[in-house]
Amino acid sequence: MPEIQFSAYLNEIILAGLGILLLVSLAQILVYRRMLRQQHRLLGFIRQHGGDGIEKGLENCTVRLQGIESDLEASGRRQRTIEDKLDECVRTPKAIRYNAFGDVGSDLSFSVAILDARKNGAVVTGLYSRTESRTYCKPVQDGVSTYALTEEEQAAIKQSGGDGTPTARP
Repeated sequence: MPEIQFSAYLNEIILAGLGILLLVSLAQILVYRRMLRQQHRLLGFIRQHGGDGIEKGLENCTVRLQGIESDLEASGRRQRTIEDKLDECVRTPKAIRYNAFGDVGSDLSFSVAILDARKNGAVVTGLYSRTESRTYCKPVQDGVSTYALTEEEQAAIKQSGGDGTPTARP
């Protein structure tokens, strides 16, 4: 069996060993720093909860979390209530001005659709002439009225979110 001469490669072997030792040392330093960080967090957690121990601290955190969850549920209920109320509020009333009669020189007549999110509300119309003025209010349910509507009233309802098509009275 031939003998291997280590003396020829002694420098390379020593350098390789030192490199491996350096890598292992760096890894050990990184692990040690991570451990110190975890220890610092744990000590801060224990100090924050009066030194009562980890169990007591976790119990306090659990109680606080349950309180936050119940607050979140209450906020969700309030939000749904507000959304329901908001659906009943007037949304973007739309007005159309027009000249209803030929003897009046400008667009003094108007139709205003006042609807909520469910397309319920009213359409108000003001007709102006030289000798008189009249105001009408017609109810709107689900975007339609049971009363005959003018083109301007239908257009105002359509712009406000309804379709304005009259339906037969039940």
